[in-house]
Amino acid sequence: MLVLRNDTSAQKDRIAERLLVLQQELLNRANNREAYDDVAEEIFHLRELQQQTDSDETTKAIQMERIKDLQDFIGQQRNELTEFDEKLVKRWLRQITVWDDHYTVELKSGVSIDVPV
Repeated sequence: MLVLRNDTSAQKDRIAERLLVLQQELLNRANNREAYDDVAEEIFHLRELQQQTDSDETTKAIQMERIKDLQDFIGQQRNELTEFDEKLVKRWLRQITVWDDHYTVELKSGVSIDVPV
């Protein structure tokens, strides 16, 4: 989890640093009445990238929280399942897709598992 956060943080820092440089360049060019369309375009692109990074970070945080919840729930369970547990199914399972040669089990954490028939 720490690696994911550090990578996102470093990327956000690089974007912020580059934005500062480009904004200063934009001001300089505007003050000197020089063309600045290329700089403005890169600024817009970096702002979109920054928003996407924030969105990705939020998505990762939600996924990590789901994984933590599942780990906590698993830790509270008996070691051996001998009968159907509806509470367990509702907690873990998103859907099961039946194919001709296998089943695809999708968990709420986003993990998919193919089970041969």
